[in-house]
Amino acid sequence: SLFKLGNNQWNIPRLRQLLEDIGSKNMPFHDFEVEHTFPAIGIKTMLLNAHRIVQPLPKEELIVLTIIDITATRRLAVEIEVKEKKVLELKLLEGEKIRKVIEDSNKRFSMMLMNSQFALAVFKGKQMVLSMANDSIKEIWGKGDDLEGKTLLEILPEQAQADRSISPVRMNTTIRQKT
Repeated sequence: SLFKLGNNQWNIPRLRQLLEDIGSKNMPFHDFEVEHTFPAIGIKTMLLNAHRIVQPLPKEELIVLTIIDITATRRLAVEIEVKEKKVLELKLLEGEKIRKVIEDSNKRFSMMLMNSQFALAVFKGKQMVLSMANDSIKEIWGKGDDLEGKTLLEILPEQAQADRSISPVRMNTTIRQKT
């Protein structure tokens, strides 16, 4: 019997049950994976498939069992997975380094603008929302320090009433130097 081969190496309870189900219930099985250490050849990973066939003459029932050694394939799949993981980790690390360089550059730029002797403000979007303004421009405007996040027209409503040319599309700008 199969189960007595190689000092009972194939006497695997789940395999025994699957083979019995073929005989009694005509239930084939596919891709049953077995990992086993063989004394002469070492650890092997195998896929087993089995089904029943009936020979008409003489009326005889047989079980066809195929065994496929997938040890090398499985090893390669694991190696590929490990390499893909390393590549992904390197890409993430590289992305993090790039993000850090950009972040540092933005911080230097912001500090340069904020400490500039020129009055500067940065507005974003069609609504011209104040994203950054240094103390010089805030002093010129005389509107306090809590201006970021407001639109130009919220900060300088009197300018909009005096000069209808100020709009999110068209705006005249002036840079003044501290004296």
